[in-house]
Amino acid sequence: MTAAETTPQMTNKTAIAAAELRLGNYVKAPLGEIMRIDVLGHLDNPDYIHASNETGFGQNGFEPIELTPEILEKAGFYVEKETTEIHKRFELTTKTVTWSNWDWIEGTGGFDITFTTNNKDDKVAINTKYKCPVKHLHEIQNLFWIVTGEELPLTL
Repeated sequence: MTAAETTPQMTNKTAIAAAELRLGNYVKAPLGEIMRIDVLGHLDNPDYIHASNETGFGQNGFEPIELTPEILEKAGFYVEKETTEIHKRFELTTKTVTWSNWDWIEGTGGFDITFTTNNKDDKVAINTKYKCPVKHLHEIQNLFWIVTGEELPLTL
């Protein structure tokens, strides 16, 4: 067996920019490990990213984690309605927010979202297919934090 056959290969996807991230966001390291951001920016390098997990750490070159129904379920969303094999409607309810009508249709790469904060009766509709594409886990984490001021409850 050659060294090339035993060495994990890096993926060819584009690395995520530090400006898109917050501390606590989950990302994928170049060799596929899931890590959590613990440092953004360092001295004279504002683009520096450091992340870690139970088994190690990494610096820069991280990729976003694609949003899937499985990832939504790990974040506490549940399937409210499954109309077909490729279409599911998700909902998440916490003490501060109810997000409903997360329509996932396989192959579209986007979600239609309606959420209501439990503190107000305001409704905000975001059409992710045209105005605000939400395709990655860190985007959902950031949106949840902006709306609630809390971290998205997430177990990966």
